[in-house]
Amino acid sequence: MREEPRLREQDWGNWQDREDVRLQKAYRDAYGHFFYRFAQGESGADVYDRVGAFLESLYRSFEAPDHPPNVLLVTHGLTMRLFCMRWFHWTVADFESLSNPGNAETRVLQLGEDGRYRLDRPFERWRTPEPYGRTG
Repeated sequence: MREEPRLREQDWGNWQDREDVRLQKAYRDAYGHFFYRFAQGESGADVYDRVGAFLESLYRSFEAPDHPPNVLLVTHGLTMRLFCMRWFHWTVADFESLSNPGNAETRVLQLGEDGRYRLDRPFERWRTPEPYGRTG
């Protein structure tokens, strides 16, 4: 077992005021979960960067002769979606269209015969992805 501090959930800052929490979440929902940065906190893009740094060291560890054949990551829903976004090279629009998994839900990356990984089941979509910068 190895603790990995980079795979923590998004930092929302040190909120004390419930109304401020509600307001910040409303701003995030309107702006987007990937780029919106909470006051004294971070954005989904910041978590994406941490996940990317983690993946670099994970890839290196695959080369070790004593690396286990399977890896279990325990994390929160947003971090799970961002991990998959990074792994599968999803767009921001794809990420924004997906719902977080429910509490204690899992996703499994399964290695196919073609050497590519696939999710055992998709994340639920709450909307159709729309490319950023599109006006309509």
